Amino acid sequence: LPPQTLYHRRSRPLRLRGAGLGLYGLRRPAMVGRQAERTALWNELRLVHETGSARVVVLSGEAGTGKSRLARWLCERAEEVGGAVALTALHTEGGSRRDGLEPMISRWASATGLDRTGVAVQLNRVLRAVDVALLARLTELIRPRAADDPADSFPASPLTGTDARVSTVVELLIRLSHDRPIILWLDDVQWGADARALGAALLGAQRPILAVLTTRREAQGPEARAELRALRPARVIQMRPLNEAERPALVRELLGLEPALAAAVERRTDGVPLFAMQLVGDWVQRGLLEVGEAGFRLRRGVSAEVPDALHSLWMERVDHLMAGRPDAERVALELAAVLGPSVHFAEWQATCDIAGVTPVTEL
Repeated sequence: LPPQTLYHRRSRPLRLRGAGLGLYGLRRPAMVGRQAERTALWNELRLVHETGSARVVVLSGEAGTGKSRLARWLCERAEEVGGAVALTALHTEGGSRRDGLEPMISRWASATGLDRTGVAVQLNRVLRAVDVALLARLTELIRPRAADDPADSFPASPLTGTDARVSTVVELLIRLSHDRPIILWLDDVQWGADARALGAALLGAQRPILAVLTTRREAQGPEARAELRALRPARVIQMRPLNEAERPALVRELLGLEPALAAAVERRTDGVPLFAMQLVGDWVQRGLLEVGEAGFRLRRGVSAEVPDALHSLWMERVDHLMAGRPDAERVALELAAVLGPSVHFAEWQATCDIAGVTPVTEL
């Protein structure tokens, strides 16, 4: 694709933005700026197409600089034009049931929530005449045999070691890449040892696979830092806050603020996209914005302070949410936070029962 097709955005009439103000939190914003980074990623995918060899890219930067947004853009754009099939593995500090390579494969195969037999049948359906040994290992990876599971025709030794799990995933990726190139997005790998090992295993592989690893520099432990440094000849793209020319595009065009309010947000968020989006999202949720002639503006009589940092904004949002609620509900919310960004209601309810509090549905 020519470069301009990667960056073009259509502006929307202000009246349509206003009509969707109540849906702000559900709308995924368009990609703003990052033209050099997008070109670099697209060129890596082009090289995978041309050479048929695997390549590894590391997107490194601080929280909120847009690493995951950039990786998601690559996956979505490549699938839109039929240039690749994308698989995504998520990782969070402390882990959750959505984290890691196993849930990635389960989501791709639409096997989430199935029992062991159902997983095997679904894998066999989507892979079409796959090798029985690989099918057995994949079944064991997604749904390890439990003591009370009935006997099935897919026996496998437990995949307890990193090498065994990673080699099984590599074998699957090699098979999938026979049809078209694969983009493997491994998000927040500072919290995923298996993901880092998978990235290393793909270096030099003679298959059309592009592995994109995102990592937060400030969250890397010594082991993760050393393993990421050892990923050579992986390409490293440093993600920094948006530059002076790109910030107005984010705040004024994407978020649709009037000039004076947009300028205040630009100054205080210092080019960190996540900070700007969370701040405006908070104002929308609290009903502080209305549609003006030149963009969204604060309602008359409303004065909204702009916090100094993203963490301060998050804490203010929590305090606003919990105002007037009993302490037990704050405990329940804290327990949900411990369980991770994606909370399974049954898990949360069981955890709250142990703590002697009741989870409230509105939370």
